[in-house]
Amino acid sequence: EYSGIPRYMAGVEGTPGAGRTASGLSMMINNASKTIKSVVSAIDQRIIEPLLERLYYYNMRYSEDPDLKGDLYVVARGALSLLTKEAAQLRINEFLGATANPIDMQIMGPEGRAYLLREAAKRLDMNTDKIVPTVGELQRRMLMAQMAQQAMGPPAGARGAGEQLQDGTPTTDNFSPVPVA
Repeated sequence: EYSGIPRYMAGVEGTPGAGRTASGLSMMINNASKTIKSVVSAIDQRIIEPLLERLYYYNMRYSEDPDLKGDLYVVARGALSLLTKEAAQLRINEFLGATANPIDMQIMGPEGRAYLLREAAKRLDMNTDKIVPTVGELQRRMLMAQMAQQAMGPPAGARGAGEQLQDGTPTTDNFSPVPVA
């Protein structure tokens, strides 16, 4: 105990329980937002839908514009679209995290990773052109980096296959001598 208060309540040990990890914190935030989501859903069902239904019936009865006439059933999807968008963004973020390793990078290449980043930025309503370079720009950058690396030449002291160490031991690659039997 810390002055009569449990340590975790006094902030000595940090956030207790699920709040210590990113996924646990995400779950806590998600639970806290359920009330807001239920309020938005209630607004959809009790205010938006009846309002649009009345407007529809008014237009069916009094409007002379034939484009407004037709068979229609009003369904407000504001809260549902928010939930769907939030779930999709969560899955994209999980996929970005799962593929952020050298093996997956070799498989996807910079172009594939750029595509994933572009899609994630789109979901966040960000300007993707300012964040993620185009495929052409990526290829140009990779070519420039490759040319700069070739211009620098091999690192100082690097040996190629077939060369010998100072003691005359032949090498097979840039890293190790051939074992002598």
